[in-house]
Amino acid sequence: MRASSLFLLIVGTLAAALQAPVVREFGFGNPWAYVPAAVTALAVFLAHAEAVFAFFAHPAPKLFLEIAAGVAVIAGVAGLWVDLEARKAERAAQELARLEAERGRQEAARGRIINAWNVIAQGPGAQGNIGQLEALRVLHVAGESTKGINLSGGWYPGVDFSNFDLEGARFDDANLTGARFGKEQDLSRASFKGANLDEANLRGANLFAADLSEATLREANLSGARLFQANFFEADLDWADLREAVGSVADFRRASLHQADLSGAKFLGANFSEANLFMANLSMARVDRAKLFGANLAGAELSGANLTEANLSTAKWLTTEQVRKAHYWGRLYPPKLPPGIDLPPVRDPSEREQ
Repeated sequence: MRASSLFLLIVGTLAAALQAPVVREFGFGNPWAYVPAAVTALAVFLAHAEAVFAFFAHPAPKLFLEIAAGVAVIAGVAGLWVDLEARKAERAAQELARLEAERGRQEAARGRIINAWNVIAQGPGAQGNIGQLEALRVLHVAGESTKGINLSGGWYPGVDFSNFDLEGARFDDANLTGARFGKEQDLSRASFKGANLDEANLRGANLFAADLSEATLREANLSGARLFQANFFEADLDWADLREAVGSVADFRRASLHQADLSGAKFLGANFSEANLFMANLSMARVDRAKLFGANLAGAELSGANLTEANLSTAKWLTTEQVRKAHYWGRLYPPKLPPGIDLPPVRDPSEREQ
C-alpha cells in the first residue's frame, strides 16, 4: 500500500473524529461545520481509488487493501454518528432555552397584569410605573375582562375608549371632556355620575340603564344612542346632539337641555319633569306617554312631534302655536295640556309609525 493511501486514510479518520467538536464550535447553520465530513468523504474516495490503482499497478495483498478501506468507511460512519448525536444534543438545548424564555415572558406578562390591577385599584392618585389609562391598555391587550372596572375621578380628556369593554364601568366624577366611545359600544349599567362629558362622542353607544345623573354633557354627541332606562337626573345636556336617540323610560328630571337637538328621537314614557327644554328641537320626536310636569318648553320646536298621551299639564311657557305643529294618534289618546292650550291635530291610528 502506498504512503499516499495510508495518509488519506489517516486524514479521513482524523476528520471524522473532529466532526463533533467543529459542529459545537461553529453551529449547525455555519458551512464550516461540515468541512470535516466533506474531508472524510473525499479521503475515503481517494483512498479507495489509490488502493485500486496500487492493486493493479503493483501486486499487493488484496485483503490488506480492503481492511484499510473498511477502516476508512468505519471512521466516516463513526463521524456521521457523532455528528447526529451532536445535532440531537444541540436541538435539545435550543428547545430548553426556548421553553425557559417562554416561561420568562409569561411571568413578565403576569407581573404587568398584576401591576396594572394594582394601579387601577389605587385610583387616579396611584404612583406606579404606569398610569391608569396605560394599565387599562395592558389589561385589554392581555385579554383581561375590564367589565365593571372603576376609573372614577380619573383625568381622561380626549381619550379614545372605543376598544375597551366598559360594561358596568364606573367613571364617577371623571374628566372625560372630548372623550370618544365606539358606535354600539356596550356601556350598559355604566356609571358617569358627576362626570364631565362635555363634547364627548357617545354616538350610537349602548347606555342601557347607565347612570349619568349630575353629569355635564354640553355639546356631547349622543345621536343614535340607546338610552333605555338611562338616568340623566339633573344632568347638563345643553346643546347636546340627541338626534335619533332611543330612550324609552329614560329619566331626564330636572335636566337641562337648552337648545339640545332631540329631532327624530324616541323617548316613549320618558320623564322630563322640571327639565329645561328652552329652545330645544323636538321636531319629529316621539314623546308618547312622556311626563313633562313643570318642564320649560319656551321656544321649543315641536313640529311633527308625537304627543300621544304625553302629560304636559303643568308644562311652562307652552303655547298653542307650538302644540298645533305636533300631533297625536286617535281621539282616544290625546295629550294632557295646560289650561287654554288647544289640542294638536289628530292622526289616524291606522297610520301609526313604528
